Amino acid sequence: MQFQPESETKFRPFLLQGHERPLTAVVWNRDGDLFFSSAKDKWATVWYAATGERLGSYEGHNGSIWNLDITPDSRHLFTASADNSCKVWDVCTGAELFSFEHDTPCRNVQVSTGGSLVSQAVYAKGQDQPSHLKIYRVAEDMADQTADILTTIGTGNTGFKHSGNIIRTLWSKTNRHVLTCSDDCTIRKWDVETGKQVGIIDEDHTKKINDIQFSACGTHFVTSSSDTTAKLFDFHAMDSAPPGRMAVKTYKTNANVNSASISPCLEHVLVTGGQDAADVTTTGAGAGKFEVRVFDKIHENELATIKGHFGPVNYVKYNPSGTAYVSGGEEGFLRLNHLPAEYFGLGKEE
Repeated sequence: MQFQPESETKFRPFLLQGHERPLTAVVWNRDGDLFFSSAKDKWATVWYAATGERLGSYEGHNGSIWNLDITPDSRHLFTASADNSCKVWDVCTGAELFSFEHDTPCRNVQVSTGGSLVSQAVYAKGQDQPSHLKIYRVAEDMADQTADILTTIGTGNTGFKHSGNIIRTLWSKTNRHVLTCSDDCTIRKWDVETGKQVGIIDEDHTKKINDIQFSACGTHFVTSSSDTTAKLFDFHAMDSAPPGRMAVKTYKTNANVNSASISPCLEHVLVTGGQDAADVTTTGAGAGKFEVRVFDKIHENELATIKGHFGPVNYVKYNPSGTAYVSGGEEGFLRLNHLPAEYFGLGKEE
């Protein structure tokens, strides 16, 4: 089936401007009625998913916000920043409730399944202090929140560590394990209780890994790399896999892949990126390959290309039901796309 979203009258993406600098991440709340965006302009923004209306911003950081996450009850928003802090916000009022302080920039924050724990990834501070995760308990009442570290992961005290900075983190459905990806081209699986590494993927990507996202069921995940590929992996196979390449599917493009998202309702994967931002002015926007591509998850073939951004696309994320997605670009714009009926026949035999 041929899909031409730019000519479809039913396909009308919302172009959203709520940031002044490049987008870094997007997260949906569990109900899918709100989504939150972060950027290098020091604030996070909340949007109404049905219309793209900007509801407000969370201001208080003194540096770029690299990542953010929301608690399952949509009460509290966590933001990780280059100002060496991770802040907690009241979603409804925008008030800052707590601030975790670090010695180096906080690159990633992830709330665990159920919302009782939160992990924060910090940059390396020399050879003796590699990039690692700090795990904290999340208080039900933020008035009782503390900065007491429950455990640390990846410091090298168990014999394992990243040689580069941790970029993204994912909690397993049971909270027993956490995944980390790094610019050292590896994905590592850690036992949360012991802090030990129980699995590693280190031969599949040849350049830095920019993003990892789970499937809705949590049994597999997709990686995005500057080696121009996104790859699908079996989460549980990491425990006992022999040395060698582990990807079960590969989605090939002709540009850096910055982000990829697995549909929760179809056998589709969104893959996006583009050439390096520094090279855009020398080659022109038309050559930048700034599209969101739809791949068949099983057969690995490209099904459609959705254009719109005029700079590298830094992040893409389906909503929890798979009926919409948001993409955020280097140019500072978000595109909210409610998918038309034609999309749900994409890739099916007529």
